[in-house]
Amino acid sequence: MQLWVTRPAGDGADLAEALEARGHNVIVEPLLKIEPYADVSPHLDGASAVVATSKNALRVLAETPAFAGAVDQRLVVVGPGTADEAQRLGFHHVQVGPGRAADLPELIHSLPGIGDAPVAVLRGEDVAYDLEGALRSLGLDVRRHILYRAVPTASPSPALVRQIADGKVDGVLLFSQRTAEQYVCRLTEARIESAARRLRHYCLSAAVAAPLQQSGFADALVSAKPNVKEMVELIG
Repeated sequence: MQLWVTRPAGDGADLAEALEARGHNVIVEPLLKIEPYADVSPHLDGASAVVATSKNALRVLAETPAFAGAVDQRLVVVGPGTADEAQRLGFHHVQVGPGRAADLPELIHSLPGIGDAPVAVLRGEDVAYDLEGALRSLGLDVRRHILYRAVPTASPSPALVRQIADGKVDGVLLFSQRTAEQYVCRLTEARIESAARRLRHYCLSAAVAAPLQQSGFADALVSAKPNVKEMVELIG
């Protein structure tokens, strides 16, 4: 199949490699790009745990002075993909969640000594789930550190627009609700929304599929679990 991967560049390239190994043709054109905030340096000393819900948060942290001390702290990550990035960067104490930010509060609350000091949450500017609010509702002290923002790109390119219009693209991979919203918006701007309704949409979660379904895109499949491995299995 000819597949459009909409993930930001670094993650998109890794995913493309996995899909091409299964015989698919892949177009990587992100709908969002990651912009780290300048001169950001989160204060993590004394935190009972550091929490990251994305690879991007860890990558930005790795470029700050706080990184050297952070690798020895207890790190809680949202799922296996972020855990792989944490291990690549050299974190020594990684607790892995099941894949959704909404599943983290109870996991974090159950950790030994978690209430003895603040929990440091590393995140982007826009999030779909209020993790800090959920942790505070459990009685935890939370420090929020916003490290980056995701901004829209100019995708799809004219070449990709022509391919969609000509029926030469079979499917699209979408990994966040905001990406799905941008997808619908960009198709409308390019006047290929009708042609795109013929595509199969592979979505990381039901929340990602929601903007598509609300806009009348009926062919939206949802991954069994919210991680890249399951997305690849969904495509087959």
